Amino acid sequence: MTIINSNIRKLLSPHSIAIVGATDKVHQLNGRFQYNLQKYGFRGKVFLVNPRYSQIGDQPCYPDVTNIPKEEEIDCAIILLRADQVPEALEKCAQRGIKGAIIFSGGFAEAGESGKRRNQQIREIIDKYGLAVCGPNCMGIINLPENVIAYGTLALPEDFRRGPMALISQSGGMGGLIFNRDHPLGISYVISAGNEAGLEIADFIQYLLDDPNVQAIACYAEGVKTPRKFKQVGDLALEKGKPIVVLKIGRSERGQQAAWAHTGSLTGSDSAYQALFRAKGVIRVDDMEDLFQITNLLANSRLATGDKLGIVSISGGAIGLVSDKTEELGLRLGEPSPETRAKLAELLELDTPDKVRNPVDVDGRIPARPELLRQSLEIMMDDGNFDAFIAIPIPLTLKSAAEVAQDLVELYRSSSKPLVVLWSAGPLAGEAFEILEEAGVPFFRDLDRGLKGVKALLEYSEFRRRWEAGKASALEPTPEVDRGLVDTILRGPAHVLTEAESKRLLSLYGIPVVREVPCQTVEAARDAARGLGYPVALKIDSPNIIHKTEAGGVRLGLCNDDELIEAYHAVLGGVRSYRPQAIINGVLVQPMVPPGVEVILGINYEPGLGPLVMFGAGGILTELLQDVAVRLAPITLEEAGEMIAETRISRLLQGFRGQPPADMQALTRILVRLSHLAVDLEGRVAELDINPLVVHDAGRGAVAVDALIVTQSNS
Repeated sequence: MTIINSNIRKLLSPHSIAIVGATDKVHQLNGRFQYNLQKYGFRGKVFLVNPRYSQIGDQPCYPDVTNIPKEEEIDCAIILLRADQVPEALEKCAQRGIKGAIIFSGGFAEAGESGKRRNQQIREIIDKYGLAVCGPNCMGIINLPENVIAYGTLALPEDFRRGPMALISQSGGMGGLIFNRDHPLGISYVISAGNEAGLEIADFIQYLLDDPNVQAIACYAEGVKTPRKFKQVGDLALEKGKPIVVLKIGRSERGQQAAWAHTGSLTGSDSAYQALFRAKGVIRVDDMEDLFQITNLLANSRLATGDKLGIVSISGGAIGLVSDKTEELGLRLGEPSPETRAKLAELLELDTPDKVRNPVDVDGRIPARPELLRQSLEIMMDDGNFDAFIAIPIPLTLKSAAEVAQDLVELYRSSSKPLVVLWSAGPLAGEAFEILEEAGVPFFRDLDRGLKGVKALLEYSEFRRRWEAGKASALEPTPEVDRGLVDTILRGPAHVLTEAESKRLLSLYGIPVVREVPCQTVEAARDAARGLGYPVALKIDSPNIIHKTEAGGVRLGLCNDDELIEAYHAVLGGVRSYRPQAIINGVLVQPMVPPGVEVILGINYEPGLGPLVMFGAGGILTELLQDVAVRLAPITLEEAGEMIAETRISRLLQGFRGQPPADMQALTRILVRLSHLAVDLEGRVAELDINPLVVHDAGRGAVAVDALIVTQSNS
């Protein structure tokens, strides 16, 4: 264990705490931590610090942490002071040998320039002494396995329901919503990370992954402070088999501004973080209730070995609704085997096994025979055609509700396959809900939310299977590249490469590019066109003209010498009028590329995340549709295929309305090669677009028709 991990333990699992800024008014802000520690039975020592008191209640109060007897070891300090007093107080705690601290105070990174300076002061103290600090601007921590309720609110339940889920939230208010529910969820930790001047979400995740009390982790994130660290803990979470579920705001510009105003968090590019979460099997959700319930499901459920669902309902109406919703969500229903059909037909007194369908309907029989739901599920659970199960009970009496719930608990405990209960009911099911909650059986009271949870469970299960099988690391070998030529193309200060230079670089990485001839005179252009064969395209060759079409720098479909000569003069004249100071190297003459599906490929670099590869609809549709998929580079052929399938342009590529399918094999290979380029040239290339890449019919390949590369400064 590293020193910082040891200090995190002192913060999250302290045996002694000093409250700096304690008060005798327990219902005021500064009194809440002391009140909660005492109320919920903190088993360690608590030292009170405030120069205005000599005693609070029956406890001595010290003027300063340095006045606490030296023989007393203090693990953690809770600092409840004005922002301007915090740096001095934190340094005194460090000098006293206190290694963990919770800074409740606000007024730091979220509070303008003066707040940022104070934040930096705290950061320097943390680094100097190796402290584990939660906050500032946080609500504190809750560690239920060890009865540490160091949390700055009185809006806590009288009794916590304990379970295998942990919650980390940058917002104390949003994190506190987990306690404001009709039906409490079992939790082990709640950590309010605040501004993250010290520890950040990734640090807390790493600590919790080693705790046997935690099986899944929920995160409310306004920003990810160190994305590379998050990537590392994402790998660790996969290795441990503990899912991470994230609600990250900042999809919109207003959301990004709100995050900065709240905790000083830079949200970063949403598509980049989506790529990060996807690469590490992190489940992303859209609201707090999904965050809580889906994490609870993953914390309490076994993983599925496949994706085939079996569903049993005691409501025919619910079956129609759930059938529509499963299809809408892309969930796959398994087909009962002949043996299963025969057994269910006998159990449900059906005329013929052909009447057995999945979802299975036991409607109308439950009031007299509440055991039918359990018996139907038992039969299906023995069928290898099903990997996970949904039970939909709607009992009519209090007695049958409790009986059905107890049956479901027994099935949940005995089956090796996951079971999720979707139970839309009111007071009649109150006792049944208690039975399920106490046993940890994952259940949802809302059908739509429950099916989203099942989808998340199956997708995580599939990702984990692929990860364990090593498919995610089965990368194609990086192509051999002439480093001398690469250096020649990229040398010099940051600049935009010409189209010819960009294509030359792409070709070095095995990406097919259209043939072209650079020409400085109209005679050379005419000879090039004759050599390539009409029809041809003619483009301006200038490092200062990035968008050639807007500048009048492109002419297509030139079929003879006369058209080419006219186009040559028109292009040069148009570009000189558009930008008189532009450096013009001449023109490029290219053969016209046969028609195909136009797509865009690109790379970009997100600070802290590294290279990203992008795919979407190309040509004139790029800005119109904004139809793109993004992944962290490098990618595998399988991941390239998934990227393509996510976009609407994939329907054209597969063959739309009688059109032949495009060469998907060539396209996926090019995406993979581009991802290798992105990794190989990180720090040298700032961004890259291939638009369009024309994908021809299956077996005929694909070719980059135009490309733009922006370099970073290189000597």
